[in-house]
Amino acid sequence: MKINLDSFKDKNTLYPFLAIIFLFIFGWIIGKILFFDDISNMKKKLNIQKNYLIEIEDYQNQINNLNLRLGPLKEEQASLSRLFHNKNEIENLYQELSTIAIRNGLTIVNLEKLEKEIYDIQGNKITDEQSIDNDTFYMIPVDYSIIGNFIDYLRFRAQVAELQKSLNFQSELINLSEDVDRVGEINSTATIAVFSLEGE
Repeated sequence: MKINLDSFKDKNTLYPFLAIIFLFIFGWIIGKILFFDDISNMKKKLNIQKNYLIEIEDYQNQINNLNLRLGPLKEEQASLSRLFHNKNEIENLYQELSTIAIRNGLTIVNLEKLEKEIYDIQGNKITDEQSIDNDTFYMIPVDYSIIGNFIDYLRFRAQVAELQKSLNFQSELINLSEDVDRVGEINSTATIAVFSLEGE
Protein backbone atom coordinates (compact mmCIF):
# COMPACT_ATOMS: atom_id res chain seq x y z
CA MET A 1 0.00 0.00 0.00
CA LYS A 2 1.47 3.29 -1.11
CA ILE A 3 0.81 6.48 0.84
CA ASN A 4 0.08 9.40 -1.48
CA LEU A 5 2.21 12.24 -0.08
CA ASP A 6 0.61 14.73 -2.48
CA SER A 7 -2.51 14.64 -0.33
CA PHE A 8 -0.53 16.20 2.58
CA LYS A 9 0.30 19.25 0.50
CA ASP A 10 -3.24 20.33 1.06
CA LYS A 11 -3.52 22.15 4.42
CA ASN A 12 -7.01 20.82 4.96
CA THR A 13 -5.58 17.30 5.01
CA LEU A 14 -2.26 18.00 6.76
CA TYR A 15 -3.59 19.82 9.82
CA PRO A 16 -6.08 17.16 10.87
CA PHE A 17 -3.42 14.49 10.36
CA LEU A 18 -0.91 16.40 12.50
CA ALA A 19 -3.62 17.02 15.10
CA ILE A 20 -4.33 13.29 15.30
CA ILE A 21 -0.63 12.47 15.71
CA PHE A 22 -0.26 15.21 18.33
CA LEU A 23 -3.29 14.00 20.26
CA PHE A 24 -2.00 10.42 20.13
CA ILE A 25 1.45 11.42 21.45
CA PHE A 26 -0.10 13.77 24.04
CA GLY A 27 -2.48 11.02 25.23
CA TRP A 28 0.35 8.54 25.44
CA ILE A 29 2.46 10.97 27.56
CA ILE A 30 -0.49 11.78 29.85
CA GLY A 31 -1.22 8.05 30.23
CA LYS A 32 2.38 7.41 31.18
CA ILE A 33 2.32 10.23 33.71
CA LEU A 34 -1.03 9.21 35.23
CA PHE A 35 -0.67 5.43 35.23
CA PHE A 36 3.08 4.85 35.50
CA ASP A 37 3.08 5.25 39.29
CA ASP A 38 0.07 2.95 39.61
CA ILE A 39 1.68 0.27 37.47
CA SER A 40 4.98 0.66 39.33
CA ASN A 41 3.18 0.38 42.69
CA MET A 42 1.24 -2.62 41.49
CA LYS A 43 4.48 -4.33 40.47
CA LYS A 44 6.00 -3.58 43.88
CA LYS A 45 2.90 -4.91 45.65
CA LEU A 46 2.92 -8.04 43.50
CA ASN A 47 6.59 -8.62 44.37
CA ILE A 48 5.86 -8.11 48.08
CA GLN A 49 2.92 -10.53 47.84
CA LYS A 50 5.12 -13.11 46.10
CA ASN A 51 7.73 -12.75 48.85
CA TYR A 52 5.04 -13.18 51.53
CA LEU A 53 3.76 -16.31 49.78
CA ILE A 54 7.31 -17.72 49.68
CA GLU A 55 7.75 -16.91 53.40
CA ILE A 56 4.38 -18.49 54.26
CA GLU A 57 5.32 -21.64 52.35
CA ASP A 58 8.68 -21.72 54.13
CA TYR A 59 7.00 -21.31 57.55
CA GLN A 60 4.47 -24.01 56.65
CA ASN A 61 7.33 -26.38 55.77
CA GLN A 62 9.03 -25.55 59.08
CA ILE A 63 5.78 -26.22 60.98
CA ASN A 64 5.33 -29.55 59.18
CA ASN A 65 8.93 -30.54 60.02
CA LEU A 66 8.42 -29.54 63.67
CA ASN A 67 5.18 -31.56 63.82
CA LEU A 68 7.06 -34.59 62.50
CA ARG A 69 9.70 -34.16 65.22
CA LEU A 70 7.04 -33.42 67.85
CA GLY A 71 5.29 -36.80 67.47
CA PRO A 72 8.05 -38.93 69.05
CA LEU A 73 8.69 -36.25 71.69
CA LYS A 74 5.01 -36.32 72.71
CA GLU A 75 5.18 -40.10 73.05
CA GLU A 76 8.32 -39.83 75.18
CA GLN A 77 6.75 -37.09 77.31
CA ALA A 78 3.62 -39.20 77.83
CA SER A 79 5.80 -42.12 78.89
CA LEU A 80 7.74 -39.96 81.35
CA SER A 81 4.52 -38.38 82.59
CA ARG A 82 3.20 -41.86 83.36
CA LEU A 83 6.38 -42.75 85.24
CA PHE A 84 6.94 -39.62 87.34
CA HIS A 85 4.45 -38.34 89.93
CA ASN A 86 4.13 -34.79 91.19
CA LYS A 87 3.40 -33.99 94.84
CA ASN A 88 -0.39 -33.86 94.37
CA GLU A 89 -0.42 -37.15 92.45
CA ILE A 90 1.48 -38.85 95.28
CA GLU A 91 -1.09 -37.59 97.78
CA ASN A 92 -3.92 -38.72 95.49
CA LEU A 93 -2.33 -42.17 95.22
CA TYR A 94 -3.26 -42.95 98.84
CA GLN A 95 -6.88 -42.08 98.12
CA GLU A 96 -6.88 -44.15 94.93
CA LEU A 97 -5.45 -47.21 96.71
CA SER A 98 -8.03 -46.88 99.47
CA THR A 99 -10.88 -46.47 96.97
CA ILE A 100 -9.82 -49.53 94.94
CA ALA A 101 -9.46 -51.61 98.12
CA ILE A 102 -12.94 -50.63 99.39
CA ARG A 103 -14.47 -51.25 95.96
CA ASN A 104 -13.14 -54.81 96.10
CA GLY A 105 -14.25 -55.49 99.67
CA LEU A 106 -10.74 -55.25 101.15
CA THR A 107 -9.54 -53.46 104.27
CA ILE A 108 -6.35 -51.42 104.37
CA VAL A 109 -4.91 -51.75 107.86
CA ASN A 110 -1.70 -49.83 107.12
CA LEU A 111 -0.70 -47.27 104.48
CA GLU A 112 2.50 -45.40 105.18
CA LYS A 113 4.89 -43.29 103.10
CA LEU A 114 8.53 -44.12 103.90
CA GLU A 115 11.67 -41.98 103.60
CA LYS A 116 12.39 -40.95 100.01
CA GLU A 117 15.53 -42.16 98.25
CA ILE A 118 17.51 -40.17 95.69
CA TYR A 119 18.97 -41.63 92.49
CA ASP A 120 21.00 -40.28 89.60
CA ILE A 121 20.00 -40.75 85.97
CA GLN A 122 22.00 -44.01 85.77
CA GLY A 123 19.97 -45.43 88.65
CA ASN A 124 22.73 -45.15 91.28
CA LYS A 125 21.57 -44.27 94.78
CA ILE A 126 22.80 -40.88 96.02
CA THR A 127 23.60 -40.57 99.70
CA ASP A 128 25.31 -37.17 99.60
CA GLU A 129 22.72 -34.40 99.18
CA GLN A 130 25.47 -32.16 97.74
CA SER A 131 25.38 -34.35 94.58
CA ILE A 132 21.73 -33.54 93.82
CA ASP A 133 21.29 -31.81 90.45
CA ASN A 134 18.81 -31.67 87.58
CA ASP A 135 19.65 -35.25 86.58
CA THR A 136 18.34 -36.80 89.79
CA PHE A 137 14.98 -38.31 90.65
CA TYR A 138 13.31 -39.47 93.82
CA MET A 139 11.87 -42.85 94.74
CA ILE A 140 9.16 -42.71 97.39
CA PRO A 141 8.41 -46.12 98.93
CA VAL A 142 4.92 -46.72 100.32
CA ASP A 143 4.13 -49.63 102.65
CA TYR A 144 0.63 -51.06 102.81
CA SER A 145 -1.05 -53.93 104.56
CA ILE A 146 -4.39 -55.26 103.28
CA ILE A 147 -6.68 -58.00 104.53
CA GLY A 148 -9.50 -59.65 102.62
CA ASN A 149 -10.43 -62.41 100.20
CA PHE A 150 -7.63 -63.61 97.90
CA ILE A 151 -9.74 -63.30 94.70
CA ASP A 152 -10.74 -59.76 95.70
CA TYR A 153 -7.08 -58.98 96.31
CA LEU A 154 -6.19 -60.19 92.81
CA ARG A 155 -8.83 -57.82 91.41
CA PHE A 156 -7.30 -55.03 93.52
CA ARG A 157 -3.84 -55.75 92.06
CA ALA A 158 -5.19 -55.78 88.50
CA GLN A 159 -6.91 -52.41 88.99
CA VAL A 160 -3.79 -50.90 90.57
CA ALA A 161 -1.85 -52.00 87.48
CA GLU A 162 -4.32 -50.06 85.31
CA LEU A 163 -3.76 -46.75 87.11
CA GLN A 164 -2.64 -43.89 84.87
CA LYS A 165 0.61 -43.54 86.79
CA SER A 166 3.20 -46.29 87.08
CA LEU A 167 3.80 -48.05 90.37
CA ASN A 168 6.66 -50.40 91.07
CA PHE A 169 6.09 -53.28 93.51
CA GLN A 170 9.33 -53.54 95.46
CA SER A 171 8.19 -56.41 97.65
CA GLU A 172 5.00 -58.29 98.41
CA LEU A 173 4.20 -61.00 100.96
CA ILE A 174 0.81 -62.74 101.08
CA ASN A 175 -0.09 -64.82 104.12
CA LEU A 176 -3.19 -66.97 104.55
CA SER A 177 -5.16 -66.33 107.71
CA GLU A 178 -4.76 -69.08 110.30
CA ASP A 179 -8.06 -68.14 111.92
CA VAL A 180 -10.65 -70.90 111.26
CA ASP A 181 -13.41 -68.32 111.18
CA ARG A 182 -11.63 -66.46 108.37
CA VAL A 183 -10.91 -69.25 105.90
CA GLY A 184 -9.77 -67.95 102.50
CA GLU A 185 -8.77 -64.58 103.91
CA ILE A 186 -5.30 -63.26 103.27
CA ASN A 187 -3.06 -60.61 104.72
CA SER A 188 -0.92 -58.89 102.09
CA THR A 189 1.96 -56.65 103.06
CA ALA A 190 3.75 -54.87 100.23
CA THR A 191 6.06 -52.01 99.47
CA ILE A 192 5.32 -50.07 96.31
CA ALA A 193 7.50 -47.31 94.93
CA VAL A 194 6.55 -44.17 93.05
CA PHE A 195 9.01 -41.90 91.28
CA SER A 196 9.10 -38.13 91.30
CA LEU A 197 11.27 -35.33 89.94
CA GLU A 198 10.25 -33.11 92.86
CA GLY A 199 12.21 -33.18 96.09
CA GLU A 200 9.31 -32.46 98.41
